[in-house]
Amino acid sequence: YHQDEPFAGPGVFTQWEVMREASKHVKVTLDGQGGDEVFAGYRNYHVSYIATLLTKGRLGSFASELWGVAKRFKSATKV
Repeated sequence: YHQDEPFAGPGVFTQWEVMREASKHVKVTLDGQGGDEVFAGYRNYHVSYIATLLTKGRLGSFASELWGVAKRFKSATKV
C-alpha cells in the first residue's frame, strides 16, 4: 500500500522504511496512521460528534464531551 497523495516530511519516510523492513517477516502490519480521523482527533470532527450526541438525545454523553472541551479550552487560555 502506498500513500494516496504526496506527503512531505520525515514521518512518511520513516513509516515507509519500517513497513518495508517488517514486510520481510510478516504479511500484514497495522500502524496508527489516520487514527486521529477515525477517533475524532481533530476539532472539526469533535464538534460534529458533539452535535450528533445532542441531536440523538444522548444528553449524558453530550454533557460529558462538552465539559471535556470546556476544560481543554480553559487550560489553553492560561498564560
